[in-house]
Amino acid sequence: MKRSFLLGFIAIVILTSVVTAYAQHSFAATYQEDKKIQIEGKIASFTFRNPHSFLYINAPDESGALQRWTIEWGGAGVFGRSGNHPRQP
Repeated sequence: MKRSFLLGFIAIVILTSVVTAYAQHSFAATYQEDKKIQIEGKIASFTFRNPHSFLYINAPDESGALQRWTIEWGGAGVFGRSGNHPRQP
């Protein structure tokens, strides 16, 4: 009885972790793919981490007011595999 309970519990944990890992957010549900904008400003900072890296830019909006823009990129592993990662001094 204890053995079948333990095996059932392990199976539930494995299935739950697989479903959780598969539940990554959808790009189309988060962003407007058909809307493109162009910004020009100064880089405030860059966060190089997993699962997503971020670029923060201070740039004016349409009315000229300075805004902080956030650009979400791939994670550190994606940049490392593609060879497009920041160089260490």
